Amino acid sequence: MGTGGRAAIDAAMTAELFSKLVRAGISFDSALEIVNSALLVNGIDESVSTLDVACIDLYTGETEFMKAGGAATFVRKKNKAAKLELAALPAGILRDVKFEKAYSPLSSGDIILMVSDELLTENDSWIISELINYTGDSAQEFADLIANEARIRKENVREDDVTVLCMILD
Repeated sequence: MGTGGRAAIDAAMTAELFSKLVRAGISFDSALEIVNSALLVNGIDESVSTLDVACIDLYTGETEFMKAGGAATFVRKKNKAAKLELAALPAGILRDVKFEKAYSPLSSGDIILMVSDELLTENDSWIISELINYTGDSAQEFADLIANEARIRKENVREDDVTVLCMILD
């Protein structure tokens, strides 16, 4: 997506528009198409934005992961953790953009960790290790732990380029 003010504006517009469309009852796929069109007609400069979605059925735990250019997502199920990577183009590049999707049943205590690409290093095994060893129950605490560790590992990362979202299923 880029860095700095322009990228922040594109990201905020993308997230807000996508969120409003989904809350209005538009499907995830249709909302992505609308956001993509909005980015394509921007006209000023190239506007590119990633979308990273986890849709959790709160009754069954069935989780659908959808990515349009998003960075890897990390998932801990029981005592095992894995990195989920789906190859997909971000919105704003081509007329036809589609989510790449994956599905996984999750249950109480499982963790979903979504991060921005600036947070990732050449060796992401430390994130897997942190996921496996985390014994707390605070999603915010764990997100802060990962963000702080990422800043230490990548000294040149700007504050506005580190995004971590953590969900712990209850």
